[in-house]
Amino acid sequence: MNWVAFELDFSSAEEVEMAAALLQLIGFEYFEERPTCLVAYWEGEHDRPSEAEVRAVVAPVQVLAVRQERMEDRNWNEEWEKGIKPQRIGSFY
Repeated sequence: MNWVAFELDFSSAEEVEMAAALLQLIGFEYFEERPTCLVAYWEGEHDRPSEAEVRAVVAPVQVLAVRQERMEDRNWNEEWEKGIKPQRIGSFY
């Protein structure tokens, strides 16, 4: 399954939190919050909102920019595990 990531820029962390709550109401389930940026992930290509619909939903807060990117599905857990290095604790690994 492919994903679409909508990246939205705001001027404050409070606006990021408000936008995440608003986007959750229309079906976004996964979010990455940064200090002044929100990345909202939509699973699949079907029934996904347009950029105009996303802007309309977050209209109560002032969005500075919206970008969207299509992402190929991959094993995210495997990607995360690649960065883990074994740690030696006493005589154990």
